[in-house]
Amino acid sequence: MNALGSHIQAKAAIPSGPARRHSVVTYVAATFICATLIVSSSVSAQTSHSRCTFDPGATTPSCVAVTPDGTELWVGSGTGVVTVVRLSDHAVVATIPVGYGALEIAISPDGAYAIVTNTVNGFNSTWIATATRTVVCNISGGVDPSGVVFTPDGDTALIVAHWSGILQGVSKGACAADYTIGGLGNGCYDVVVTPDGRFAYAAGRATGPNPGPYVTYKVDLPARAVVGTVPTTGEGIDITPDGSFILACGTNTANPSDHYVRVVATATDAVVDSVFIGGFPNKVRISPDGLYAYVTMQNDSSMAVLSIADRAVIAVLPVGHKPNGVTVSPDGLHIFVANYDSDCITEITTSCVWIPAAPPCMDRKSDLNCDAVEDVFDVIYLIDYVFGGGPQRVACPQE
Repeated sequence: MNALGSHIQAKAAIPSGPARRHSVVTYVAATFICATLIVSSSVSAQTSHSRCTFDPGATTPSCVAVTPDGTELWVGSGTGVVTVVRLSDHAVVATIPVGYGALEIAISPDGAYAIVTNTVNGFNSTWIATATRTVVCNISGGVDPSGVVFTPDGDTALIVAHWSGILQGVSKGACAADYTIGGLGNGCYDVVVTPDGRFAYAAGRATGPNPGPYVTYKVDLPARAVVGTVPTTGEGIDITPDGSFILACGTNTANPSDHYVRVVATATDAVVDSVFIGGFPNKVRISPDGLYAYVTMQNDSSMAVLSIADRAVIAVLPVGHKPNGVTVSPDGLHIFVANYDSDCITEITTSCVWIPAAPPCMDRKSDLNCDAVEDVFDVIYLIDYVFGGGPQRVACPQE
């Protein structure tokens, strides 16, 4: 269990009444994560006020994926290349030309293939053989492909297209789709699949003007048909490892202040909760243990951390400018954020515990010392975690 995970087990020990607020703040602060916010000397000058860890070897990074063995980070970008970063020393070990405007990248569970969706050059998806770092072929047939995910058995990639309103099922490494499912409105941005491989959920827009409202489509994969919809907001989506809940994030265009993560119970396909985020939430990824969700916020240059069990934001961390793609290492100990406008990657490690000398602060920076870590890390702000009371501001200590 990572450092954050222990707070779920300790909920029963938190007192009620007046002592509750102080205990919760102290406990959450003492079990928080440490962000490796080191600005690389090779990153451009525009990142001097952002939180960068390393240069991915290409500008405008937009999507990221960690190999199943945890040794490499694959980075898609808007510049027409995929770069491969060795995580032991953050060295770029390969640069692979693909289509421009990468939106998502996924690696097969066996680590043999990577697939990247391209939105500009030919509107296709590209297969890459990971061993040789070479392009195998392009898959066409969907206008503006965006989200991609592998089925649990690893044999099929599911691709949703933004402007086509379709879902493609493509066998691993194959150069043409095995099947195409229509009826996904004006198109979808992101897609997940249930652990049993039966259903896919795709976050997108319904048919309508300019385009239609946000919605999540439920697709029966064996039946090759859309079987339901869930009213959600936004473009990012992920599913808990046990398949019980889906988290969909984004902004309601009819109400720009509606920056929420919607929690959907897959048993009923109904929204059971909404968690306020702020900052134009864009992408969401859930930790392998299912305890936490990490949500990038494009307008705030930050990433929110949600407790899924308590459906509450427990922290907000600074990252680079216009964060987009986010991924979690297989062991859950590292989070990687692609910062499109900062041309860098922020790496956040969840394995260390710190105890601050003062209460957490939401509006001003605090320097924190981290056990087992030699560097001093910055955290821009935390959110007071009050069970049943929602996020509340915490008074900033005098410096």
